[in-house]
Amino acid sequence: MGNEEALREHLFGDRPYIEAILTEWDGKTAGFALFFPNYSTFLTQPGIYLEDLFVLPEYRRRGIGKAILSYLAQLSVSRGGGRLEWSV
Repeated sequence: MGNEEALREHLFGDRPYIEAILTEWDGKTAGFALFFPNYSTFLTQPGIYLEDLFVLPEYRRRGIGKAILSYLAQLSVSRGGGRLEWSV
């Protein structure tokens, strides 16, 4: 089972394995996404794999999740990526 120390190291350590973004609504944290790079041998291009997408219940149905997905797709393209993947 995971723990806070490992998550902190993987996000902010000498060799980060994952990245995260936070979303805000009226100055309050409304949600987050946690993601990491992946690679497609078919496309021979890097990409982004979205591991977690979460929006607090009181902020749902406001387009926050869609905005996160749009941002990550643009981020993947800006990094030369061929796709954004997410399995649910």
